Amino acid sequence: MSDHAARPGPATVLLTQDGRITGWSEGAARLFGHDAGTAVGAALPALLGRPGASEPLAAALKTAASGRSWAGVLPLAGAGVSVACDPIACEDGATAVALTVSPPWAGGLELLNEAGRRIGSTLDLHRTAREIVAVTVPRFADAGAIYVLERLLADDDQPAAEADGSAVVRRLAVAFAEDDPREWSREFPVNEVIVYPPSTPYARCLTTGEMTEFGGDTARETRARQTGRVLDGLLDHVSLLAVPLWARGRALGFAVFSRKRGRLPF
Repeated sequence: MSDHAARPGPATVLLTQDGRITGWSEGAARLFGHDAGTAVGAALPALLGRPGASEPLAAALKTAASGRSWAGVLPLAGAGVSVACDPIACEDGATAVALTVSPPWAGGLELLNEAGRRIGSTLDLHRTAREIVAVTVPRFADAGAIYVLERLLADDDQPAAEADGSAVVRRLAVAFAEDDPREWSREFPVNEVIVYPPSTPYARCLTTGEMTEFGGDTARETRARQTGRVLDGLLDHVSLLAVPLWARGRALGFAVFSRKRGRLPF
């Protein structure tokens, strides 16, 4: 198993020169929250509810349609996303444009890869976990936590998951958004030992070694199982990402991050 977190595919949108969508990748559906059936045929700014993006998008498409690639930031979500617009020659002689969105997790995953290496080599796991969430929140996410396998703390070389696929982990550090209720620290205490069933995204990311993005009903059910109830304001964190932490071919635990409404989802 690689020590690096697996990366989801790119978000790619095929557009006509006037901004109509003709192709919509799975990455685009995940990133922007619309399936291909809804997206194809629509104007991209209208689909995303971003009328202010029409003019800068048109300028980018015009450059690409002339045969020259364009790269920059467009106001398609949040404070803007980094995109590349590349010309594509069509069979009828026209030029279409492939718009590729730089993943919003770019850079963040490098932090997490480093996190796995540091946790795998440190003697002070709690301090290292605190340092990791300090540099990832709010730079990479609005909230985050580091969970380490309880067996790792016991210096046990057993597999990452229990026989039934569940994960027994200890929360070593947690950080919340500045505007989150302070009492949440009581609901998610440091050093709490938690058993996540195999059906949860957290256990799955450990067994597969791949990042797991989730939201909606899955996020609500996972949080309700953990706290026994849905906390006020917690549903504002609509996009979650579970990232396995590996070092030297060994599963160490996972990091969990969330982003609130108004910020580009994972």
